[in-house]
Amino acid sequence: GGDHSAEILLCTSTAEGADVTVASDEESLPMTTGGVVLVREGTAYTIGAQATGTLFKATVPTSSSATNESSNTTGVTE
Repeated sequence: GGDHSAEILLCTSTAEGADVTVASDEESLPMTTGGVVLVREGTAYTIGAQATGTLFKATVPTSSSATNESSNTTGVTE
């Protein structure tokens, strides 16, 4: 679904010659090692891969979710 804040996806490794794809209803973006994609708040997306790889995701809490969480929040979640 698209119920999330803005997210940054970072591809740190992929198998040799493998494609990693981040796709939404609007577009599909290929990622290789070192690639970064910014997903806008609320955008529904999927991640596809032909082989193993490592992808990290960083999110920024929305103003409504930040007020609902405790003061111990680091501001970066998985």
